[in-house]
Amino acid sequence: MVINFNLSNDNMTSLYDIQNILESLDYEIDYFDKTDKTFTTKTKIVNRFLRPISYTLFVSSNDRITITIDSEVQIFKRASNISFGNSQKQVIKNSSNNLNVDIQKKIFNPIIKKMNKKGYDFFDNNNYITY
Repeated sequence: MVINFNLSNDNMTSLYDIQNILESLDYEIDYFDKTDKTFTTKTKIVNRFLRPISYTLFVSSNDRITITIDSEVQIFKRASNISFGNSQKQVIKNSSNNLNVDIQKKIFNPIIKKMNKKGYDFFDNNNYITY
């Protein structure tokens, strides 16, 4: 789950632009590395019926601006696997490489719209989601 944008400025200016855009969309920056020209956001949650999805965005600015989603789906254990005296957790987190397209659009569409307003072109390739 990756999207790319063509650079319209130098790498660092572009990185600060995407940082400002994500902060305006209520993302919090967790780790920022000027040397590698990358940063990550703090975990956000997309609520679904019984299976909330937590995700983090990884952003890099090299030849292009690349935004990658790393996600986890929270799954409740079956009732037969739960015992109240047991110290095991009742919720399992499974990493997910392939979020469904609707959830990807819910995450990426606001970013794409703001990036386009700022002058960054969405780089479309058949390996990536198209909107």
